[in-house]
Amino acid sequence: MQRLEARTAKFVLKNLRHHPEFAWCQRMLNRLQLPPTVHHHAHHRVWQRRFYDFNVWSDRKIREKLDYMHHNPVERRPVEKP
Repeated sequence: MQRLEARTAKFVLKNLRHHPEFAWCQRMLNRLQLPPTVHHHAHHRVWQRRFYDFNVWSDRKIREKLDYMHHNPVERRPVEKP
């Protein structure tokens, strides 16, 4: 996942930078720009940091993750039942 995210982020940023004739490219670059308070080697962030891949190795973890996926929309209230 890390390689996929890095490659796609580089691709997206390269294409946004190389097309300044489109106003939306500059707007998107501005939206992806990190604030000056973030001390990071990159100047832009394409992917959200809070998400990460997770390998599920046991039946217990499979059940836990499935329960979360089914019940999370209920807790966030877009649906009444899973």
